[in-house]
Amino acid sequence: MEKPILYIVIPCYNEEEVLPITSGEFLAKINELADLGKISNESRVLFVNDGSRDRTWEIITELAQKGYGKASLRIICRNAGVTTGALYFHYENKEALLKAILEPLIARYESLMAEYMGMELEAPEKGADIDVLMMSFILEHRKEAIIIMEKAQGSCYEGWHKRIEAMMGQAVTTFYRSRMNEEPDKELIRILARTRLDGCLEILKGNYDMEYSLYLTKKLGVYATGGTEKLIKELNEFHG
Repeated sequence: MEKPILYIVIPCYNEEEVLPITSGEFLAKINELADLGKISNESRVLFVNDGSRDRTWEIITELAQKGYGKASLRIICRNAGVTTGALYFHYENKEALLKAILEPLIARYESLMAEYMGMELEAPEKGADIDVLMMSFILEHRKEAIIIMEKAQGSCYEGWHKRIEAMMGQAVTTFYRSRMNEEPDKELIRILARTRLDGCLEILKGNYDMEYSLYLTKKLGVYATGGTEKLIKELNEFHG
């Protein structure tokens, strides 16, 4: 029986000051229900702008364009149409604001990555389709992902891209171990994982619409799947 897909639709009107808090709470509840197996991982929280005059999106844009270190709280407040005093009432500093935006997404990303990597181990022929599922989530949060991967210098997320590389490397290692007679070469795995991640970043940073981005993801996945199977066969033959 397929798990139901739950959409929580929340109308928003000038909710800028509380939205970073409530969004995390709703997303945490969605993740909790998904982890318990009660709803599908495709479930979403949808915030519908009901004619708001505030500018939450500008906060994210400022961080994505200039990076955490160069992003100015004064400019963020000006673009958002709030005073610095109002912002400091809800957030202790710029890093606290960044955490409110990114933490729910990071938790969801890690959960999905673990789930999808497990799916790929069980059905490697579906690897390209699984890549599309993962990229769909990332593209829905394109600017936030760019902040984490390339614009977080000086924040608590400065080294988080290394964590993603390590997670990708572990996933590739696990996949190769399951199909090889010998322990896979660590440097080869590191380079393969980095190549895969770089491909994702190129798509993420490209000025492509969603449809074309997923098209590129699917083609890269097909290429990777075919190359992986051939490489594993060659390595097994080499090690005899």
